[in-house]
Amino acid sequence: MFKKIPFMIPVLGCLAMAASGQDVIKFGTTRFAHRTGSANTGVGFNAGAALTPSSQTAVGNTLIGHYAGAANNTGGNNTFIGDVAGANTTSGHANVAVGRAAGYTNTIGQENTWIGTQAGALNTQGNFNTFLGRSAGVVNTLGNNNTFVGRRAGAVNTTGTDNVFIGAESTAVGPLASSLQNVVALGTNAKVAVSNAIVLGDTLNPHIKVGIGTASPRYPLDVKGAIHIRGGSNGPGQLLFSSRTFLEADEKDFLVLSGGRPGESGLRFAHLKGKASELGGTRHALSVDAQGRVGLYPLALTADQVRLQVTDVSQWADFVFSPGHPTRSIRELADFIAIHQHLPSLPPAQEMVSQGRSLQGLMVNLVQAQEEQALYTLQLQAENERLGRETQALREELQELKRLVQQLQAR
Repeated sequence: MFKKIPFMIPVLGCLAMAASGQDVIKFGTTRFAHRTGSANTGVGFNAGAALTPSSQTAVGNTLIGHYAGAANNTGGNNTFIGDVAGANTTSGHANVAVGRAAGYTNTIGQENTWIGTQAGALNTQGNFNTFLGRSAGVVNTLGNNNTFVGRRAGAVNTTGTDNVFIGAESTAVGPLASSLQNVVALGTNAKVAVSNAIVLGDTLNPHIKVGIGTASPRYPLDVKGAIHIRGGSNGPGQLLFSSRTFLEADEKDFLVLSGGRPGESGLRFAHLKGKASELGGTRHALSVDAQGRVGLYPLALTADQVRLQVTDVSQWADFVFSPGHPTRSIRELADFIAIHQHLPSLPPAQEMVSQGRSLQGLMVNLVQAQEEQALYTLQLQAENERLGRETQALREELQELKRLVQQLQAR
């Protein structure tokens, strides 16, 4: 039988020895590698230096690196790998820190993951955060439920919670940058300045395009398929074009275009063709009702539903009756018609085919022609009355001649 003796092996100036509750390899008097307490492992100069065999809650820790988890005395289930990784954690548990100074100042924060040099280096009490990348979330101290992925992602967040920063230098900006809530900044240099917001891409890059359903977007937002805009507790769904102009659906599913001030907004068509292509006949027309709703309605208009109104008296044809208005004589009118084959105030047939006339312009032309005809009628009436008077005078003269003849015959 072999005699049982304490286990001691000199290793490169180190001393391995067994003791109650811990196995230790030391450089001189400093622990280099040890197994202290329950399921704890420390490898590196002063890694897990504060662990003692009597620590009841400091279980399941893996601490590898110079001063890795050096201050931990009651925290459990931590994994710290790297120079001073998680060095100041005292009671935080279920944390993972990989990289030099990853999670360096954390004290009681729990369930955090730091991967990368100085990732989350200033976190002290923040919980449930993920830091991935060099200096990701580097100044976060008390913020919870954040995700930082990329070099210096979320680099100014200190107390903000429920945020996601993905991409190198993606971060918050503005006066409240350190404490924004519930934001997403996705993409390299993506910047977000208000809470409860999602920003895609570098806000300073004018060429950023977001594609949904397409691999080659051509516009800032390029969607292949339908876009469903839903209403919510704060009102109907809206499509905003500016701070004052928006499009929404009312309770009867009519589209409502609103915005601007009266007389300064509306609907304008641009880049129209000179003549629309023939699309076939229809018995419906685009119309606007009293509530401003636009729809296709059957063509069943009556005369009392159509109203023509001019904005100035000079636009109407009464100028025909103004003193000094030039009017052709009947002979001149006859000559004009013989040459041009249309009335002077009305457009020729060829012009109506090639250019047309506005309804107002054509109506004024028709009324002008009618009023000119009235003038000609009055002129003819005056001529007829003059001829009547002359005829009556001739009759009277003839009667007088007849009387004189009869007198002569009677002698």
